[in-house]
Amino acid sequence: MTLYIPKGIDPYNTYWKNLVEAYVANEVDVIVGYETFVYGNIIPDVIHFQLVESLLGFMNYDQDIFFRRLEFYRNHGVKLIYTAHNILPHKNSNKVNYSLFFPRFLQYIDLFIHHGSLSIDIFKEKFFLQDKEHIICPHGDYMQDVKDFNESQIGARELLKLPINKKVILVFGQLQFKNLDFAKAVFNQVTKNIKDCILVLAGINPLFQHNDINQLYYKINNDLFNKFRTKKRVINKRFSNYETFLLFKSSDIVFLPHNSGLTSGIIPMAATIGKPFVYPNIGVFEEQAKFCKCEKYERSNINEAYDAIAKLLTDPIASFDNAEWLANNSWERHVKLILNKIQNLS
Repeated sequence: MTLYIPKGIDPYNTYWKNLVEAYVANEVDVIVGYETFVYGNIIPDVIHFQLVESLLGFMNYDQDIFFRRLEFYRNHGVKLIYTAHNILPHKNSNKVNYSLFFPRFLQYIDLFIHHGSLSIDIFKEKFFLQDKEHIICPHGDYMQDVKDFNESQIGARELLKLPINKKVILVFGQLQFKNLDFAKAVFNQVTKNIKDCILVLAGINPLFQHNDINQLYYKINNDLFNKFRTKKRVINKRFSNYETFLLFKSSDIVFLPHNSGLTSGIIPMAATIGKPFVYPNIGVFEEQAKFCKCEKYERSNINEAYDAIAKLLTDPIASFDNAEWLANNSWERHVKLILNKIQNLS
């Protein structure tokens, strides 16, 4: 079988690398990259779409060409499958109306891959996909990223210059989507009742990367902020895989302050190293959190989020036994579920 993933490889996100390696381990010939979709004449057996908005951006948002290529592949008998990471893209574009584009695109898909049952319900109802094929596959782990990772929690904090004797609460990811005002409000409640805590906000901020002046402003601002404010630490950058897991290892708990979302990439990261976490009751987060040491709270409820954090912080555990989570969320299992279903597509 030849399978094509129209996605550029991101060295900072090994989801794609892990997915490709799992397919190859199951004797699938894999093609990766944007160019083949637009210019290639290769006819694969399957195209596995992921973040379609990235592909569309590569095509300069030319929807006419995009849909002509979809028709080309469909007319040649190619099976089209799609992993539902989000309901609609996080970022809007002034070049395409995603609320019109996505319903049209999704009608071409033969098989939808979800990370939880609620995702199936949402897509069926919102996009009228009741007659389509849907399966649930685990997100996948990050064991390839941590197989040679030997840092202790104290060692990780020393490398990151984080205090050794404080409880570290980590918020990680693309910070513009992480509901930071809520996170800070919850943390203020934490500091009123629990001593010696620090909130670490780590990830990409688009303003920080926008231009040289903004980068300089945010660097100076963050350096001063981190120097004089001992209860919060902001680190605006893209992290290597090693740096990412240093952050997770250094923390006592991981806090997901989201007020919207379908699936979470943070939960698998925390679960891979057995790090306790606190999450809101949105999307399929609860299904992803099965077999983990974690606490749930009502979205945007400061008191519930505080109670969840306080419960985990008062339980002195650096990590939990994640063997059951790993067994149920391996990439091997992810890919085998997809391949078995593809064989049965009419």
